[in-house]
This record gives sequence, C-alpha cells and structure tokens, in this order.
Amino acid sequence: MTLPEKAKSLRTCVIIPTYNNKGTIWQVVEDVCEYCHDIFVVCDGPTDGTLELLQDRLATPVKVNVNLISYAPNRG
Repeated sequence: MTLPEKAKSLRTCVIIPTYNNKGTIWQVVEDVCEYCHDIFVVCDGPTDGTLELLQDRLATPVKVNVNLISYAPNRG
C-alpha cells in the first residue's frame, strides 16, 4: 500500500494554518490533496490576499473536501 493510500484509508484530516502565504498556499493545498480527503485551511487574518486567493480557487470544486476557516484580525 502506498503512503497516499494508507493516509486515505486511515480517514485522517489535515489542518493547514496560514498567514500571508499567498505565493505558496495553493501548492501546499494541492500537495496535501494527494494524501488526504479532508483538509482545513485556517487563515489567520492575512493581509496579502491569501484569503481571497483561497476563496477564488475554492469557488470551483476540488477533488477533496477543503474547508476554509478565516479570522480577522490575526489572532497569532
């Protein structure tokens, strides 16, 4: 069994915290999609457009369940 298959069979979820990572966050989400069906991305008050980028990308369906949680202002 491959690592992605094993991770999916365990029914795990991944939490990705982010703050001002507009340039890299979507690649991280796509990479995690290979290993997990349930992803939570927590935007902690970004000011660089990270939240807007994620909202735009998630407006179209992705192959796994990606949940976006956001806080404003940054909670640290």
